[in-house]
Amino acid sequence: MATIALFSTDDLSLPESLQEAVEHGEVFTRAWVVELILDLLGYTADKDLCDLKLVEPACGGGAFLAVVASRISASCQAHQRPITDAIAAVRAFDLLDRNVEQSRTLVAETLQEGGWGPEDARKVAEAWVTRGD
Repeated sequence: MATIALFSTDDLSLPESLQEAVEHGEVFTRAWVVELILDLLGYTADKDLCDLKLVEPACGGGAFLAVVASRISASCQAHQRPITDAIAAVRAFDLLDRNVEQSRTLVAETLQEGGWGPEDARKVAEAWVTRGD
């Protein structure tokens, strides 16, 4: 017979931000796993990703979105489209304001690293990431 130990996050000696993550059941996805999943789906920069729709139901800190943003950025460049054409390409949600802001910041930084201007990058990030369930 298996024994199940029950505990509260108060029993854990974690920083407050990690305790909140544990309480909400967050799972952290490594970048190589995201890359593999997107490759298996055929979500690659050689396709015109602006015309596809991707939904991230629980974006957390944005690990998945950073890879998606990088691929969409490369796709826009390859297909000679402005990044603002990708405003409707992604919808990401999270319950926590902290995660929404962190994800938006990460997406905007990723797009800027891809060569897009800060105003357009922030506009896309804000359109993609929403607080909600």
